[in-house]
Amino acid sequence: MALLPFIVFAIEILATGSSTFTLVVEHLFGSEYSVMNMVAEALEYVSNNLASVMTGLTMAVVGISVYEARDGFFLFNGKFQGKYSALVIFSGTLFGASLITPKVSDWWAQLLPYIPPGQLLGVGLVLGMLGVNKAAEWNFFDIKSLPVYGVGVVLIANPEVLHTVA
Repeated sequence: MALLPFIVFAIEILATGSSTFTLVVEHLFGSEYSVMNMVAEALEYVSNNLASVMTGLTMAVVGISVYEARDGFFLFNGKFQGKYSALVIFSGTLFGASLITPKVSDWWAQLLPYIPPGQLLGVGLVLGMLGVNKAAEWNFFDIKSLPVYGVGVVLIANPEVLHTVA
């Protein structure tokens, strides 16, 4: 019986052909909810939780640089590791991350009031592209990544550009 609301919601998605995001918002907030309200709510949520967002982004970039785990291997410091050493490394990384995450969160909370929105967007773009390229083992300096880095660096160096575009 607990699954009944989810089943009804899934049937609504299939029957209407609307985007899933729109249907989720309509389901949560009512059909009178406008797109502008959705955007405003999303921006308000992000601004209220920006320290957590930036902490998560920072920890993701740090985390994916410690070790690499793929189907059939575990790589640490450029060397393949066995199952038991991988467990020790993974547990140590988890423990270490749990120790530094509050410090990173406090650092972002103290720093955010002094960073203009353009610079935050630039940092997010650069860290996000670095994280995606590292996680997927893509080239860091390919033709698709360079424009993102470029926009990010421009926003970091000159955050007022964001206001001229908007």
